[in-house]
Order: sequence, then C-alpha cells, then structure tokens
Amino acid sequence: MPQRPSPSRSRTPSPLVSRAQLVAYLGVNLRTVLRWEEHEGLPVAVPGGPGRPTQYEMPAVLRWYVQRAKAGAAAPAPGGVGAVADLDTERARLAAIQRRRTELDVQQREGDLVPRAEIAAAWAEILGAVRAGLLALPAALAEPATLAAREGPRAVEALLRDRVTAALKEAAAWRPPGSEQPAEQTGATA
Repeated sequence: MPQRPSPSRSRTPSPLVSRAQLVAYLGVNLRTVLRWEEHEGLPVAVPGGPGRPTQYEMPAVLRWYVQRAKAGAAAPAPGGVGAVADLDTERARLAAIQRRRTELDVQQREGDLVPRAEIAAAWAEILGAVRAGLLALPAALAEPATLAAREGPRAVEALLRDRVTAALKEAAAWRPPGSEQPAEQTGATA
C-alpha cells in the first residue's frame, strides 16, 4: 500500500506576488503599500533589494488586511473604494472641490481659461494656413528661382530664405476670425 505524504510535506508554499500585483489586488496605490510596509507592519515574504523585487504571500497579506480593518483603521477596501471618512473631512473636501470649480468658472468668464475644443480648432486652422502657405511656395518660387539660379547658389538660397521667412511671419501674425487683436501687418507675401 502506497504511503501518503505527511500534510507538512504535501503543502505547497503560497505563490508569491510582486508589489505591483499587490497594488492591483488591493486597489490601492504604491505609496499606500510602501507606507503599510514601513509603518503598519504589512507582512513581507521576501524583502527586496538591488535587482530583487519585494514579494508577498497573499494569504498572510489578506489576514493582516482583515485584522487591520477589524481594528478600525481606515484601510481602503479591495477595489479602491476607500473607507468612510468622517463628515467634517468630507465637507472640507467638497468645499475645496466647489471652490476650485468656481475659480475655473471665473477664469473662463474672464477669458483666462479657454475650452480645449476651441484651442484644438484654432490650432487646426493655424496649421491649415501654414500648410497652404508652404504648399504654395514651389509654384510661387519656380520662375524666380530659375532667374536667381543664373546668379548662383547664394542668390537661390537668399530667395528661398526670404520667401520662407515671409511665410513664417505671416503664420505668426495669424489671428482667428473675429479676434479682438488685429493681425500685425508684415508686408510679406508668400
């Protein structure tokens, strides 16, 4: 009759998890886990070191976590939901959020804050104007470049530099239609 292994020999050790896995399992951030290790006795199975990650046994961590919760500590629940804070803390948090929202509303009304969609639309318009100006350069420069080529490479270079500089100045002076600030007169044409 085959011998059964003793319970102590058949028991396999708990699989170890990394710090990143523990953060994900418990739904907390890395700083919380580090604080728990340093100040609250979170059990570490294999301490980390240079080139070695810290590892944890989940059963031991879960036992510690449950004991901590039973003891009344404000431990976030798995899934990151978080423990119930006292009423004064929640009121202060809400007041801070409302204050920040009011500040943002005032900044927007005063024109110091522009909605993201308006910025994206303006950039699209600017880039379209720059693109059109640059695409027009070859046709506009074909004949003058041919004439400048008779004078040598330096004349062609000067012609190109002047026309590209003029196109960039025009792009820099661009203002959205209906803008209160008039575009600067550059006198340059592409």
